[in-house]
Amino acid sequence: MARPPAVASALAPTADFENVRRSMMRALSQSKSRQFQWKYARSGEDDPARAAWNDLGRIDPGFQPYLSSAGNLVANRGFEEKILNMGFDWRYVVEPHAALVLDTEQFHTGRRSISVTFDGQAVVDIGLSQFIAVDANTRYNFSAYVKTDDIFAAHGPQFVISDAYTNTPFLLTEELLGTTTWRQVSGSFETDSCTELVSLKILRALGAEPITGRLWIDDVVMVGQ
Repeated sequence: MARPPAVASALAPTADFENVRRSMMRALSQSKSRQFQWKYARSGEDDPARAAWNDLGRIDPGFQPYLSSAGNLVANRGFEEKILNMGFDWRYVVEPHAALVLDTEQFHTGRRSISVTFDGQAVVDIGLSQFIAVDANTRYNFSAYVKTDDIFAAHGPQFVISDAYTNTPFLLTEELLGTTTWRQVSGSFETDSCTELVSLKILRALGAEPITGRLWIDDVVMVGQ
């Protein structure tokens, strides 16, 4: 049985991608603060970072899955495309006790999902996240399909959507424990008057005890009402 590819092996940027990436980074570097940078990472052609990101879709139609739409604000919703680890796609950091893998044998739809295996240590953040541009004072629906295999812990992982500037949480889904087949988890939240960007992460409670087992994630969706 072939071993699923680790997330780090799924990076293969093209020359065109590198050109636009540099353009987007230059646009961001012109700002003087992190908050200003992410203000211009919102949607709309007048925002340098988003405009550079959207340019990728014009250069290469294959980049379309990385662009948000009214039907889904989450880029690369099913992990079918290579993970770019930057911009508005999924980002990851290597967590030695939570191994992220792109799995071509277990998936809800499409050809693959992403999974995380916990090795018995106390992990709070599995290292997977995405920034999503939103509008203030707007209600959003979130959903994802998950599968679990023998996740044992006092506190399980859960999807957490927070303000990217203040880390104020807007949504915490149910904790994922035990063994289940593919099922949907969902929730809704409303942004406040200053919200421009949210972060989507999979976290456990601070100070959580050790955890074992495996979690699969697929078909992640966020839409405005």
